[in-house]
Order: sequence, then structure tokens, then C-alpha cells
Amino acid sequence: MRQLFELIYSYRAFITFVIFEVICLWLIIGNSRMHNAAFFNTSNRLVASTFKVKNEVYQYFSLTSANRDLARENAFLREIIEKEQKQLQLAELEIFNLDTLSINPLDTTLQYEYIPARVINNSFRFTNNYITVDKGRSAGIEPEMGVISSGGIVGQVKMVSGKYSTIFSLLHSEMFVSSMIERLGVFCTAKWQGNNPALANLLYVPRHVNVQEGDRIVTSGYNSIFPPGIPVGVVENVEIEGNETFYNIEIRLANDFSRISYVYLISNKHKLEKDSLESINE
Repeated sequence: MRQLFELIYSYRAFITFVIFEVICLWLIIGNSRMHNAAFFNTSNRLVASTFKVKNEVYQYFSLTSANRDLARENAFLREIIEKEQKQLQLAELEIFNLDTLSINPLDTTLQYEYIPARVINNSFRFTNNYITVDKGRSAGIEPEMGVISSGGIVGQVKMVSGKYSTIFSLLHSEMFVSSMIERLGVFCTAKWQGNNPALANLLYVPRHVNVQEGDRIVTSGYNSIFPPGIPVGVVENVEIEGNETFYNIEIRLANDFSRISYVYLISNKHKLEKDSLESINE
């Protein structure tokens, strides 16, 4: 305590000066409108700047939570869009009664459920690439579910544990995607070419088809993994050699696989019924 008093005593002149300066500023600000307005404008700017920095720091550390909320919202909106589309299609129908056959157009049960998940591991530099997400069997995830992102198709679920799932990335040698040239309605197959993670090949497009650069490629909906109309890529190069039956087509993938952070795993509620029926014919 004695050292504190000695310190104050040694700086007594400066402390007295500061006190009188504060008193003078207080008197000037309190008795002059111009100085009062200038003081409060300056203080408001300082306070606003402080709160802005605080808010930006808070938002930065809240990005994970915000992205998770956006993913859930997008999944919800996808289901709403599917429901609205189904209602529009069924609104054009009447209830048919053909002998014992009855079709009820008011049945608006959603076929697809979209489950958001966060990517926690992702490879895109190898011949066979995988993605790991933070949702597993406890969230309703099962093998063979399709996986998409806001950009387009991502891959297919391979293995599932209680809390995690691994995904066959589209950048995998065994991944084939039933696709369609949207403008023409022509069906084909997309397969990664194995080197450039931005490009893939489009297979089985016959030479009589007028495919052009810039044509949009989407999922066909022919299998029970992906809904129809999910972006796959855009035609970038079209070639034909001699008397070949099919084009050599290169597409630029809709997704940038180096930047995927959130995905949607697709549960097709009709998959078991469709697969069981088709297996009878095999």
C-alpha cells in the first residue's frame, strides 16, 4: 500500500492535470451544443464499430451452427417442393375406378426424404475416392442411399455405423450414374474419367443424337437411388471417331468436390418395393 501511495505521489502533477482536463472537457461538452454533438457522434461511431467487430467475430464462430441450420432448412424446402410438384400433377387427374382398380390422386405421400449431414472427411485426388459424413444408422441412414449437395449429385452411401457413414464419391471408378440430356430427353450414363476431379465422361449417347456443348446433364430417375432432375454436369466437349456408334463426350461436373461441406442423403420410401418387383424379372 505504501508503494502505491508513493507511486501516486510521484505522479501527482500528471494525475492532477488529467483530472482537470476531464473536468474541462465535461464542462465544454455540457455547455456547448456543437461540442456536445461532435462528442456523441464520435462516441456513437466508436461504439458502433466495437459492436460491428464483436458481431463479426460472433458470426465467424457461429458459421458451423448456421450452416447446419441452413442444411436442415434446405432439406425441408426440397421436401416441400416435391410435395407441391406432386400436388400439381395430381390436381390434373380425377379419381379413376376401373373394375377393381382405384387410383386416388389425393395421395400426396412424399417419395423422398432428404437428411442433411456434415462432411467430416473427403478425398478427391485418388482413383477411388470416399466421403465421410456425421450421420449414421441412428439418423435413418442406410447403405445405397443417394447423396447430393446444393450443387448436384455427390455419390452413394457405401457403409454405415451408428453415427457415421462413408460414401462412394462420384469420383470413384465403380460409380455409374443413370443420366439424361435434359434438352433432348436422351438417356445415358455418367462416369468419372479417373484423373481430373472436375470432369467426367458421358457414355452411350448414339451418334444420331444432336448433343451440343453446354447441354445440361441431370439424373434420369431410372434407378431408385436419385430423384430425377438432379444436376450432374454440363457438356464441355463432343467428339465422334470414324464409324463409332457412340459419341465421346466430356462433361464438367456440377459439383466442386474440393469444397463440399454439407450434403443431403436421400431416403427413397419406394425403393424396396421397386427393387423387389424388378428382381422378379431378373
